[in-house]
Amino acid sequence: FFKISLAGHARGLARAWCSNLKRALLTPEGLALTKELFLTIGKVNQMSVYGFIGAFADTSKFEGEDKARLLAVLNEMRAGLDKKTQESLYNQLSNMLQSFDTASSKVEKGGGKREPLLRFGAVVAAVLSVIVIAGVRRSAGAKKACN
Repeated sequence: FFKISLAGHARGLARAWCSNLKRALLTPEGLALTKELFLTIGKVNQMSVYGFIGAFADTSKFEGEDKARLLAVLNEMRAGLDKKTQESLYNQLSNMLQSFDTASSKVEKGGGKREPLLRFGAVVAAVLSVIVIAGVRRSAGAKKACN
């Protein structure tokens, strides 16, 4: 069974999804799902979504359109949080966005380095989808048995 309200399940989902950065951040569908998962899990358990914040750590290494898209999603993620009830996440994203602004100004002045994204996580999303599908099938079977 899979319950997003259980910290281990939520954290496992977050880590598995964020381990494949190429899919989670560099595809439009993946970026949309990353945002949705962050907001959904973050409202249940803030500690379980720190993997998502870590996934955006290399944003300052991107240039142009890719970087603008990632920063826009980070801003949308922050806007989707309640400043009081999800204060920790809101502040983490605010600090991250502020650090990217600082890094960008250093690069523009010639003081920073630009590197391509060096790490692409393992393909764990497929394993995760199998786990989720199995959990859905089990819970559907349990519902039929109860009726």
